[in-house]
Amino acid sequence: MQINKLNSVNFGAKFLTNTEISKYNPKKKTYQPLNVSLVEIEPASNDDLRTLVNVAKGWGKNHTYATDIASTASGIAGDFLPAENFKIYALTRQDENYEKLNEHKILGLAQIELEKHQPAELAYLQVNPETAYASDTRQYKQIGTGFINVLKKIYNKAITLSSVYSATNFYEKNGFELIDPNKLRYIWRPGK
Repeated sequence: MQINKLNSVNFGAKFLTNTEISKYNPKKKTYQPLNVSLVEIEPASNDDLRTLVNVAKGWGKNHTYATDIASTASGIAGDFLPAENFKIYALTRQDENYEKLNEHKILGLAQIELEKHQPAELAYLQVNPETAYASDTRQYKQIGTGFINVLKKIYNKAITLSSVYSATNFYEKNGFELIDPNKLRYIWRPGK
């Protein structure tokens, strides 16, 4: 991916809140709670944009959602996409200096699309492939659920999405209701 426009912006990702996932403790051979940070990516930041591009490259040689998210950020930075219609988030183990994100500490990425008078649309959600069902003793668990839980707090009226077949159980376990089986369209509403 090529970054067409790099601004000279000095700010970067903004901390929003913490959420909980699970981390494996090899001494106890159990998973224990771990607080991680949710940050909002600032596409106009050279550092944030570079971090997204590097994460996308590191997470897969083939097409990944991280690549799509990095492309969106690049489009926003280049003034090809309206910034007010997109929010890009990262779940990270980093607990300070968010304006200088460490690509190796990012556990997941998400892109929300916003349109007036419509629920927030979860366009993409990707967890670092090394942490996603790699083995029974993977280092981190519940990253996707932790991400979904914090997005529900931010977009507390409703969230819609189109799923891939392999992710339908995940979304249903996290409270999303199937509204169009032909297109695998889901919605989450509070209290459902």
